[in-house]
Amino acid sequence: MTHEMPLRLHGIWPSASEELVIRAALASPQDAPALWAEWLETNDIDRLSFGTFRLLPLLYTKLAAADYHGNEMSKLRGTYRQSWYRNQLLGNSVAEMLDALHDRGIPTLLMKGIPLALRTYEDLGARSMGDGDIMVPLSFSSVAREVLEDHGWERTIPYFPGHAMSYRSGKGLEIDLHWYLTKYHQSEAVSDVIWQASMPFELNSVSTRAMNHTDELVHSLIHGLHWEQELPIRWVPDSFLIMERHAEDIDWERFLAVAGILRGSATVAAALTYLQSKYDAPVPAGVVDALESKTVVSQRVENWFRFHATARHPWGMLPLRWIAYWRAERERARIPTPVGFVRQLKTTWAVPSWTGMIGEVLRRVRRRLSWFARSKRRDWGIAPETYDG
Repeated sequence: MTHEMPLRLHGIWPSASEELVIRAALASPQDAPALWAEWLETNDIDRLSFGTFRLLPLLYTKLAAADYHGNEMSKLRGTYRQSWYRNQLLGNSVAEMLDALHDRGIPTLLMKGIPLALRTYEDLGARSMGDGDIMVPLSFSSVAREVLEDHGWERTIPYFPGHAMSYRSGKGLEIDLHWYLTKYHQSEAVSDVIWQASMPFELNSVSTRAMNHTDELVHSLIHGLHWEQELPIRWVPDSFLIMERHAEDIDWERFLAVAGILRGSATVAAALTYLQSKYDAPVPAGVVDALESKTVVSQRVENWFRFHATARHPWGMLPLRWIAYWRAERERARIPTPVGFVRQLKTTWAVPSWTGMIGEVLRRVRRRLSWFARSKRRDWGIAPETYDG
């Protein structure tokens, strides 16, 4: 089975093929087989986008519940079992680190994958994960990094500069240690909003905290449309299932307030509109209108770049990187400058020297030209490149 290299030809939204897989994964067991059969008519399970591949464990649970016996079920079962096994290993490692952090008196909050898998998907194998996400208060971040490193976790390239650090264990498992919510929200005040409303959560008998479901939904929508390294698909089932399975727990007044605090009203409005139009998500009447009424011009400009940041455009993700840098500097009461932005890029790209920075820029220009060429290949009907997964 191969995964197609991620390439943003259709922008930030899932493609038509990916939308069909999402619909099958979110459908009832009675409807899932027909939707999956429709996908198989025009697609090859052995040639998948990375985002589609990550939805196969959830899709498997629906088809298995329907007692579906297609020839491809053995492959789907394999992806589910692999996801379950890896997530068990990751959960055990994260729980060990939570214990170690607590021993040093460090408060912790779990984000994203693990709480979603256990509270919303209610199946550790159904929600694929690349890493575990632990948040600590900013004042404890230095000590928390020491704890991870003392336990053998090694820093990887700091591709989330300023708000988190990624670590890898000797077993190849990864943990992202956060002290801010996202790279777009490097503010203790914003983090405090999340911490103060968080809920008790338990992982392998280790007590910690997790976001309440309202804040989790806002974060899922904003984080999903900010992601840069892969085609954004998984946020769709994450957000849909939060709304479907925790409907009574979502405080929509708080939802609007938190979206505003995160300066994400425009992004959240666009995401909810998409979910409602494509998957009939249970969005209460008036919520999107309320979000749009809170949207300012700068958010609309940001969203325009976000929704058009594809391989077809020469600017790529640079405008969004500038926005992230600008916001972080403003949060620190500093003046954003072009020189500071270049320094930020140097840190983001983990380039050790300014001489190396020149080479890195040239490398990225060549890669963007390659993406342009690949986009034209697809326009002309030439098969895309693939890599083994």
